[in-house]
Formats: sequence, C-alpha cells, structure tokens
Amino acid sequence: MTSINTSNLTVGAGANRALVAQIVWSGSMSAASMAWDNAGTPQTVTAITGSTATNTAIAQCWGLVAPTSGAKQLHAQWTTARDVCINGVSWTGVDQTGGATSFPHGTGATGSSTAASVTVTSATNNAVMAAVGATSASIASVNNTQSFIDNTPATMSAGGNRAAGAATVAMTASFTSTPWASAGTDILASGAAATQVPYQPQYLAAPVMAQ
Repeated sequence: MTSINTSNLTVGAGANRALVAQIVWSGSMSAASMAWDNAGTPQTVTAITGSTATNTAIAQCWGLVAPTSGAKQLHAQWTTARDVCINGVSWTGVDQTGGATSFPHGTGATGSSTAASVTVTSATNNAVMAAVGATSASIASVNNTQSFIDNTPATMSAGGNRAAGAATVAMTASFTSTPWASAGTDILASGAAATQVPYQPQYLAAPVMAQ
C-alpha cells in the first residue's frame, strides 16, 4: 500500500492538546506526508524523529499541536508500496509552540538483538512516546505503557509505548533476534521555558496527560 487511514481515533477536548503518531514501515522510506482530520479540514502532522534498520524497517514519531477535537481520520501517504502500522495518541497539557519546541528530544536507535531500546531525554511532568519496528519478527512486549503491538504484516512487526517523563527514559521492546529500528520523542508540558536547559520542574504546568 502507499497510504493508510485510521477511522477509530478520537482526540478529546482537553486544553493544550497534541497528537503524536507512531508509524512503522517495512523497508526504507522515501517521501511521506501525514494529516489529521483528512476527510474534513486537514491539519499537517510533521515528522519528529525516525530511524531505519539497515533498510528493512523504519520507525518514526510524528506530531501536531492543537489538533481538532473529535473522531477524525489520521491519514498518511508515501511513494513506494510498503507494509505499514500506525497508531495515534492524543495528549493534554502540551506546549503549543509546535515543532522542536513541543517535541524537543527526538532520537532514534537501531540494532540486531532480541531487545530494542531507545533512550529519550525528558523531564518530570513531560511525557515520552516511542515506536519500534523489525522485519519478520514477532514483538513479544514493550515496557512502560503499551500503545500497540501488531505482528500481522507479512514483512514486519511493529509496536509502540508511552511513559511519564524523567531525566532520561528508556523505551524498550523484546522480540526474535533481527535488525530493529526504534524512535522516541519527549513531549513538553505547557508552561515550560523552551530554552531552559536543564528543565526545572517548578516551571512546568500540569503534567502532560494522555487523553
């Protein structure tokens, strides 16, 4: 396939919303695009971070601040036919600047072992999400809170997880030994100073919360 639509994703009506999509393709990837509310008034979702496992799987996180509330369509399209898995999680309490300010610490990792891990820089009251993909492997589990696991595609398996923020957060998965790719991102709580390093929790607003 060269496109995919979700039809079962609802963004709530909480304050300072954000939508983060976890997506995994088989093979390497060329140009891609993503939109929320694709069948209504589309909002562009932009790539945050990604990694590729020796051209056999690519894992990415994409993000959007201020997504339209309601049951809408999340749409992704690309140029070369691939197996794909996509999942979206909406959040409240997120910095509304967008881009690298709202999702400041995107990172990726690759390997060839039975345990995938990507370590994301974060902070208390922030949140973390990650996606992981591998070729012809069954993902047995992910740590923290599971977003999804899908072992049904013919050429790949995919999974995603989320966690509360801390100074660093390890996002892991376990599966059969094979090349894997993992991508993770920090989600900045509203009220934080974007240029403040390191983050000072007393300046953060309410914790970022999954809707």
